Amino acid sequence: WRALRRDRPGTRRHHPAALADHAGDDARVRLVETATLADHAGLAPFLTRLLRSTDEPEVVRAAAARGLAAHPVPLLLHDLWRAGADGGPELRFACVRALLAIRTARAGEAVAALATASIGSSEPFDRLLGALVRGRSASTSPARAGLRIAQVFVQGRLDGGLQSAGAG
Repeated sequence: WRALRRDRPGTRRHHPAALADHAGDDARVRLVETATLADHAGLAPFLTRLLRSTDEPEVVRAAAARGLAAHPVPLLLHDLWRAGADGGPELRFACVRALLAIRTARAGEAVAALATASIGSSEPFDRLLGALVRGRSASTSPARAGLRIAQVFVQGRLDGGLQSAGAG
């Protein structure tokens, strides 16, 4: 990735600019996820701005929190706790993952507070949060039968002539 980024010095600026050009939540989430693939100096401020913005849709803020989980910033502990406490289940779960990545006692306390707030919820992200904090998978009950869905985000780069396809 670094070799590719040296060839294109403006790449770091493309994601915030592209984000401004897209109003759709799905496109904005994908742009945030793509921005987090490579660590660079502008990544943490970009993700922090999105996490703090109450004007952003919650799914975009959750994508920013997931990016902060991959690139932890201990100074954002309070911001992550506040966003998780004020947000819905997906944002709360993403903030807990970012707090767990910080690995401090205060982050652990914030995780416990957020997990306690989600006890008894039937929302899938809250149930997953409870399982994550307990350290084991959520128990499935016959009363909750139904379809289970998982989403995987994979991105790759292929050259036009497919000369380097499969190389890696």
